[in-house]
This record gives sequence, C-alpha cells and structure tokens, in this order.
Amino acid sequence: MFSLTPDWNFARRILEPDPDSPHADLSELPAFAALIRHQQLSGNPHPDGDALLKSIFRNIPDRNGARLLMSEWEDRDSDIIEYSREALRYLPAETRLSGKIFFMAGYDIGIVAPPDIAINIAHQHFIKYPDDLGYYLTHEVHHLGFLSHRPMPSIRQSMSTVQGLLDLIFFMTQMEGMAVHAAYNRRKTEGHLKDDDDYGLYYDSSEHSHIRTRFREICDSITDKESPSDGEISTALNAMSSGERLWYRYGALVSAKLENELGLDALVASINEPGIFMEYAQIQV
Repeated sequence: MFSLTPDWNFARRILEPDPDSPHADLSELPAFAALIRHQQLSGNPHPDGDALLKSIFRNIPDRNGARLLMSEWEDRDSDIIEYSREALRYLPAETRLSGKIFFMAGYDIGIVAPPDIAINIAHQHFIKYPDDLGYYLTHEVHHLGFLSHRPMPSIRQSMSTVQGLLDLIFFMTQMEGMAVHAAYNRRKTEGHLKDDDDYGLYYDSSEHSHIRTRFREICDSITDKESPSDGEISTALNAMSSGERLWYRYGALVSAKLENELGLDALVASINEPGIFMEYAQIQV
C-alpha cells in the first residue's frame, strides 16, 4: 500500500520574505516533529527544539534559490508521487507506506523519520541540480520502506561494543546502498548520473577496487581493536558517511552486483534476509 502525500507548509512558511526571527509556530508543525524524530533516530534522545530551529534558520544560505526551486516543484504532486513510488520496485511487495512527504529547509538534504520523509528544498545541491530532488525522493522513500521491515539499530547502544559498531555499519551500508541503487535506473534513463558523485561507480569501474579496499580497511581497523577509542570510531564513521561515503558507494556497488548476478528478487529479499546481502558483500564483490 502506498499513500504518502506531499506537505509544503514548513517550506512555505520558513521561506517567507525577510523573516526577522524564527517563527515560534514552526515548531508546532508536523514537519518539525519529523525533524525531532530524526534527531532521536540519529542518537540524540533529547533534542533541544529551540536550538534546532535556530540552526535551521542559519542554514538557508540562498533563500531566493530555494524559493525558485519551490516554485518549480510545489505544483507537481503527480511527479512527486511518481518519483516516490519508484522506490517500490526495490521493496518487498507487502511494504505499506502511509505518511507525509514534508518539504522543509535548513536541515540535512533529505531524511527519513517513520512514517514520514522530509526533503530540504533549500539545499545547495538541489538549487544547482533541481531534477535531483526527484531522485532523492526515491532514495528517502526507499529508506522508509526498508525501515518498515528492519528498524534502525540503537546508535548509542551500537557504539558500546565492536560487534555492535560493525553491525551498525553493515546495516547502514545496506540501507544507504540500496537507496542509492533504487534511484539509479531513472537517473540513467533521464541522463542525470553525473549530477551526483555517488553514481560515479556506475559509469567508471576504476573506482570499484578502491571502494572495496577502503571499506574493508575501515572495518578491519575496528575489528582489530578490543575497544576502539572515540577518535577511532569517529574516523571510521566519518569515512563511511560524510567523508568517503563508503556505506553509500560500497552499498550501491554490492546492490548493483547482487541484482546483476542474482536478480532483482534476490536483492529485494535481502531486506528481510540480510545474510544474502552481507555474504555477497564480503565474498563476491
């Protein structure tokens, strides 16, 4: 079942011309509640709503660009739903999605906060590449479906043991990699692979060996320590996420090879049977 619906209230109100200060009533919108849930999902159990709202207002560098992007997309509900539904091809048939697609500004690029997702209409990447907003809808909706079958591990608890940290890395590698891959076919068809660096591996195989090697090096650097320091954990997670983006790129590489060699059904089945993905990642890629 798919019944996600767009909600532009947060984006429209935060992008009002020349706001003097954060609008207190923004914190009462359902979109803001989704951002709070995302903070909690990301390991911050008690987020400060006021601080978050102030941070959001500081992170809108190009209001005019954001308004132009919003004007391009806000009357395209059918396209928004179509891009969102693209994720269903890479999700189990029984997946049920019935939340909101919130458009907001000043927070990340796109987030999942079950039962909803949120897209940052003010992000510089979308202002530069407006069509990419559609592919990020596919990406985040895939996360939503993935998490409906396998809930996110507790990040705080995962950090307490080496095995917990490795389990978190493998979980995120599959979740992020499959979401990248879910948007690949449409990106390729519409000629937008080169608009996002995560898709370089699809047209330049010279990076494959480096991505595989670095992923294993990072995992080994954790496995070899009885108790990694906070600094070592931070270095590893940075390489996986915002730095080298290894769990996006290695995960996409595994997803592509798994689909090509075992078929789409096997890749989709790996959501509920992660051993398929993990074994393939460690042995055949």
